[in-house]
Amino acid sequence: KKYAQNKKAMRIIADHVRASVFIAGEGITPAKKDRGYVLRRLIRRMVRYANQLSIDRAGIKSLVRYVIDEFKGDYPYLQKRGKQISGVIGSVYDKFDKTIAKGTRKLNKLMSDLKTKKIPGKDVFQLYDTFGFPMELTKELAAENKFTIDEKGYHAQFEKHKQVSKQGQTKKFASGLADHSEQVVKYHTVAHLLLAALQRVLGSKVSQRGSNLTAERLRFDFNWDSSMTQEQKK
Repeated sequence: KKYAQNKKAMRIIADHVRASVFIAGEGITPAKKDRGYVLRRLIRRMVRYANQLSIDRAGIKSLVRYVIDEFKGDYPYLQKRGKQISGVIGSVYDKFDKTIAKGTRKLNKLMSDLKTKKIPGKDVFQLYDTFGFPMELTKELAAENKFTIDEKGYHAQFEKHKQVSKQGQTKKFASGLADHSEQVVKYHTVAHLLLAALQRVLGSKVSQRGSNLTAERLRFDFNWDSSMTQEQKK
């Protein structure tokens, strides 16, 4: 590939690989908010332009290795955590590579069917909700085809979705109590303590995803992207 014809893609990939390596090297993992969200966005944008240049997973891995080797003299911890860094970036690549293919097909069809050059907010949200297609990526791809997006409408749909989900979680938690006996109430308290303990051990991004309590036992569901170690459980 010639640099002159692919300047934007090459510079984005070089910059985002380097930034992702350093962020992942600090022990940060991709998430839906805060630093983890920044990392996820960087990797996803890098994947999008890597596809444009026909750079596959092995190509990304070699770029990650190059950055680590280039900076290991000043930042030896990068080499020490090399496997972890490659794993974090590789896992996002695997998931998002499939997302891009499906979402791009849907977006292209959407743009060809529209009578205006503005993509409605509800459609932008549907791409996010159904295909995991970030609004920023839809905006970028739309601009390349001389389309704009209704950002205000997208955010309104997003807030509406959040409220519905919140109500569902509240209802789900309330229905998790079999009764209000002394034992069940104790388990309810334990559920709160357990969540606090998980957040202390694993990190603040852990959140409750459901629970069920009876007089005999407590079941507690939470999000985490790998198996807990015996030390963490202890």
